Amino acid sequence: MGFSDLTGDEGGSNPNFHAFLWERPGPMQDLGTLSGDAISEALGINAQKQIVGVSYAAGFSNPRAFLYENGHMIDLNSLAPNSPVYLQVGGDINDEGVIVGQGCLPADCASGTSFVSYVAVPTGDGRYRVSATGAPAARNSYTAGSPMTPQQILPRLAFGKLATAR
Repeated sequence: MGFSDLTGDEGGSNPNFHAFLWERPGPMQDLGTLSGDAISEALGINAQKQIVGVSYAAGFSNPRAFLYENGHMIDLNSLAPNSPVYLQVGGDINDEGVIVGQGCLPADCASGTSFVSYVAVPTGDGRYRVSATGAPAARNSYTAGSPMTPQQILPRLAFGKLATAR
């Protein structure tokens, strides 16, 4: 699991890579991108082979967190309709399906300078309940370059054992 260059990547001037999954002894499986995007990165996987990561439009614009399962890449934002933040990066997923990552407050997404950490917990009906530092109830946002670790965010959100990151 990770990301790999595709044919046509000319030494970094035209990045062209996709998320992939590799299982022995088979070949690498290209996971593609979210609809309309050009680039993707797989960043976390659990025992059920659910994969999370980020999909970008051309030029690394409009990052969107994704969940890949059952052969399909899904925009995580569509699975978290009441999220207080826009989910930009799926950083990791544990064996209970809890996802940690980076997002932004909707009013701050365009500036690209203010980010928040989030935890997305499955609700059992295919959707996720999202809590985040920096969300209106918490107001503990941080700026680019100083990310919070899952160990810092999880106790603040009181998820206890269920959301303990790997």
